[in-house]
Amino acid sequence: MRSLWRSPPTLLPYLTRLATADFWLVLVALLGMIAAHAIFWLVVQPVNRHWMAGEDERITAKAWLGGGSKLEGDTAWTVLRDRWEYGHVARAVMMTVSLLALVVSLVI
Repeated sequence: MRSLWRSPPTLLPYLTRLATADFWLVLVALLGMIAAHAIFWLVVQPVNRHWMAGEDERITAKAWLGGGSKLEGDTAWTVLRDRWEYGHVARAVMMTVSLLALVVSLVI
């Protein structure tokens, strides 16, 4: 498994010249992708885990759904649904900003 720090999105800022518009746009794209990933694990995944508690899952699903923090207490399902939906909306916004920043860095 290759390291996150050697993947193309994290290397791209090092491959662009410092203090140029391209560098800042690529950096914005990288930070947007990191933020989208963090939103998934901190906002969306705990809701997935809460909803799947007690369900019969395969071993691979247990490994996947085991990540993220655990929600405490008896939270109303509408609150969980809203958290899950807003998490996905926030991730979509972050990924759209990242994509647009990368496209603009290629065009200019």
